[in-house]
Formats: sequence, C-alpha cells, structure tokens
Amino acid sequence: MWKPEDRRSGDDIYIVDETAAAILTAMNTAYNATGITFNVYPDFDITETPVATIFNIAELSRAYAYWNDPTNHDYSVIEINEKGSKIRKYLVNAWFTTIPDFAETGTTTTTSTTSTTTTA
Repeated sequence: MWKPEDRRSGDDIYIVDETAAAILTAMNTAYNATGITFNVYPDFDITETPVATIFNIAELSRAYAYWNDPTNHDYSVIEINEKGSKIRKYLVNAWFTTIPDFAETGTTTTTSTTSTTTTA
C-alpha cells in the first residue's frame, strides 16, 4: 500500500491517467533507432550554447517539463541511466511529450555541430 509520507524511493509522485496495459505497451515498444540526438544546455542554462548530444534510447529513463519554466514547451529535462547505476539529468531543447516520436526515428532538430556520445 502506498503511503504519502514514505520517501524511501524519493519525493516523486506520479499521477497517471493511462491504463496499466497502455503503460506496459509503451514500456515494451521496440524503437527503430538506437540513438537519439538532442541539443543539451550546459549547466541547465538556456542562455548557454547548446551542444548536440547523442543518447542511447535504451538508457532514457524519463523526461519531464523543465522546472524553471514548465509552461515553455521548448525545454525538457531527460534522465539517462548511464551504465546501469548512475542517473544523469540533462536540459534539452525538446518538449517531453514529443520524445517518444523522436525515439521512433532517432532524429531531432539540432543547431550545434559539436557532439558527444553517451554509451552503455
């Protein structure tokens, strides 16, 4: 039974309006691409020059609205499960609801010619 005062796994609470079957289907979706490229803003600063960064789709654990401006649909935070044990957060130039569509093709719109790669 879930208890709101129990914070052993963090302070995150998810309110979902999907069925369990729909969530399982989304979790088990096999994407056509293995990598996805996003513009990443260093130090979570949207005034910095973004760097085009390639991420392994299998390492993407979740995405959500950028907390400094959740109504701005240009930015999201993604969490990457790097090497199976470390979660790293990145500020990217994409709205979190469009990320599954990008994962289908592995392409996004980027503006930088510099890239780094995160691999498992």
